[in-house]
Amino acid sequence: MAEQSNLVYCVDDDIAIRELYGCAFALGGFDYRALASGKDLFAELGKQKPDLIVLDLMLPGEDGFDILKSLKSDARYVDIPVIIVSAKSGESDKVKGLDMGANDYMDKPFKVMEFLARVKANIRKAQPANIPFKGLKYDINKKSFYLNGELLKLTNKEGQLLKLLLENKEKLVEKEALIAAVWPDAVDIETRTVDVHLSMLRRKLAPAGINLKTVRGVGYILE
Repeated sequence: MAEQSNLVYCVDDDIAIRELYGCAFALGGFDYRALASGKDLFAELGKQKPDLIVLDLMLPGEDGFDILKSLKSDARYVDIPVIIVSAKSGESDKVKGLDMGANDYMDKPFKVMEFLARVKANIRKAQPANIPFKGLKYDINKKSFYLNGELLKLTNKEGQLLKLLLENKEKLVEKEALIAAVWPDAVDIETRTVDVHLSMLRRKLAPAGINLKTVRGVGYILE
């Protein structure tokens, strides 16, 4: 499977700051999406979950505190680490943000290398070193799967499918949720396309005695 970069969403209404984030993340080797408001953020979250969110406080519509509250009260997003980056540098704002569930707080203007270091540190804290299941292991740091100790060769789509199923091992993953996560920009994915990818995964997982069960008309279970 081709190595995938960590994905970060940056929410700031200042276009100059968004451009600065773009330069910083290009330097750090991250994928990122620059967003101007909470509305934009939640629209993107509906398509794909990032590894981390960088959040300004002074935003049009909902402010950063309101957005943070929504994120931390929603089971779908509560585990996504959030770094507040704001010109509001008072102690009371920092305490409020951290008490509400932000993982870190940085003042504007910020130093790019320190910012990247904090992003990497918070992503590491939020992710275990690996996800094991029977003879299968996903090494998050290397973005690689191993089967019975050997590197498992997967296509990019197979890797995305397996990671989602592994994160929900022995639980039903509904077909619609799987398609939304792996093909977020597709208008219409044929059932046959999904079935072909899952059929290939079944063959590759068979040596470890791992079954990819189809619950007809509902979804899939890795067991």
